[in-house]
Amino acid sequence: MFENYLAGLRGGLAAGVVACLLLAYGVRSGRRDVLRPVRAGTGAGAALALGLGWAFTFGPAELTPRARETLGGTAAVAVVALLTWAGLRARRPARHAGAVLAAAAFLSVLREGLDTALFVGASVRASLDGSHGPLLVVLLGLLTALVPVLLLYRGAVRVRSAQLLPRVGVLSVLVVAGILAHGVFRLQEGDVLGGPRGTAFDVGTLVPPDSWYGAFLAGALGFRPDPTTVQVTVWLLYAVPVLILLVRRWRRGEQQFRNKDDRTASGSNSRAYDRRSSVDRHPRIPPCEPPDSGRALPR
Repeated sequence: MFENYLAGLRGGLAAGVVACLLLAYGVRSGRRDVLRPVRAGTGAGAALALGLGWAFTFGPAELTPRARETLGGTAAVAVVALLTWAGLRARRPARHAGAVLAAAAFLSVLREGLDTALFVGASVRASLDGSHGPLLVVLLGLLTALVPVLLLYRGAVRVRSAQLLPRVGVLSVLVVAGILAHGVFRLQEGDVLGGPRGTAFDVGTLVPPDSWYGAFLAGALGFRPDPTTVQVTVWLLYAVPVLILLVRRWRRGEQQFRNKDDRTASGSNSRAYDRRSSVDRHPRIPPCEPPDSGRALPR
């Protein structure tokens, strides 16, 4: 029963965090034209995931574990490619930005939504047999995931502009790197990359995967307590260069902002100096007083 709750929590976070960051980017950057495509992509991904879950649960077709892992891993790699392109083009006008972000939202929901939909389908089948507990627990997990997603969106929208890039940018890089590492692991499980081999480290005793905080970290950041060596390598190869590029861009923008302030201040001072200089060059001459007619003129 608790496994169904963790599945709903993990799937809701994995789908909602990316959509939340995309919507926050559209609001804070003034690109409100991308909000509707992102919402449409999120809804389409959720609808397709539920449809496929329903078809594979109640239909004659069956999705094998290998095919499911391959599909999820491929979708994760595609999401990372789309989000990276959108991040690199963030300061440049892009004609197809709305379509790219909609595709990223669609695939981000589909990659983990399918597993959640399969749990929902199994829970619906159990409820038809008279046991409504599994379905209610999965829905409770999805509702629980909605709370931190909404809080993250409100925080990303309300954060000060000077703190938006270093805070939300670093969080976005960690999320995308986690998606990539998780996608690589799923491709390994699907035997596309030769199978999972070699565990880099194991912190399962500190962060058990069957705990609520383990599911939270897995859904939000793609964290695994026992990642493979390939996962860690891919995570480092993506996260470290992108974080360095992000810090350089942030410092360059901050330096340009300071230079602009200095030029504005120096311009104000020069204009004030020019006004003072004009006064000094043209001193005010007091008006001439009329001669006193009552005073006798010298002879």
